[in-house]
Amino acid sequence: LVWQVEGQEACGVSLAARQVNVPRAASAPLPLWPDTWYAVARSVDVGPKQIANGQIAGRAFVLFRGEAGVPSAPDAHCPHMGTHLRTASVVGNGLRCAMHHWVIGSDGAVKGPDGSCASYRGRVWPAREQFGLVFLFAGDGDPPEFPYGDPADHFAWASAKPLALVADWRALLVNGFDTLHMRTVHQRAVTSPPEFSITALGGLRMSYQTRVLPGGGLSSWLTRIMSGGVLTITQTCHGPTMVVESQVGRFKSRAVFGLMQLGGATQVFAAFGAPH
Repeated sequence: LVWQVEGQEACGVSLAARQVNVPRAASAPLPLWPDTWYAVARSVDVGPKQIANGQIAGRAFVLFRGEAGVPSAPDAHCPHMGTHLRTASVVGNGLRCAMHHWVIGSDGAVKGPDGSCASYRGRVWPAREQFGLVFLFAGDGDPPEFPYGDPADHFAWASAKPLALVADWRALLVNGFDTLHMRTVHQRAVTSPPEFSITALGGLRMSYQTRVLPGGGLSSWLTRIMSGGVLTITQTCHGPTMVVESQVGRFKSRAVFGLMQLGGATQVFAAFGAPH
């Protein structure tokens, strides 16, 4: 990868192209549906008694919050006779199918209307709630460790309504590592070559520093006031989710972007955190 690094000289801004060695976790192309965690909903959209539904890689799920207060995500169709569970009712920590009143528990246990246990179980997606978002693991076997940070991160989080962008999620993800658009879009100049590393859980991390260019809007003005115009950015990518950590002077903030392919578009979930 060739990165453009901007430096100030007496006659103005010069551009220098440098080669940066990026460590590689694997040489295979990034698949459309890697076995990883996907952001599928905002926490505020999964309230008590509410049932959301969606799909990952063509496999449908429903999402609900039982009386225990944690999100659960069984496969979308009742294991009894296949009725879609978006019409079910939340009962305790399970879903009661509208067709025959069989109950599918958050652990996949299936019970008949008389309370008897079925000899089979429903399939349940591993779920995790963090940053004001709900994530599901799509893959076979036990899920890997959740790679996106400590749940006790001491940040207050707010999530935005999801967007649909007409692009492949992998193209959007690469845009996050494109430092050349900092000048044209964000009025920032990258002042040193980005530093790359592979995290302990296999994610790609990039750190770099920028300075605010003349002009810009309110954010540029605040950055100059708080830090003399210098920002330090660290971006960490695990599959379709990116965590961006920014430091402006002593103030730190975080942003999380969860991407998921939906036909020819990408659904983007975003959450933003500031210290308590």
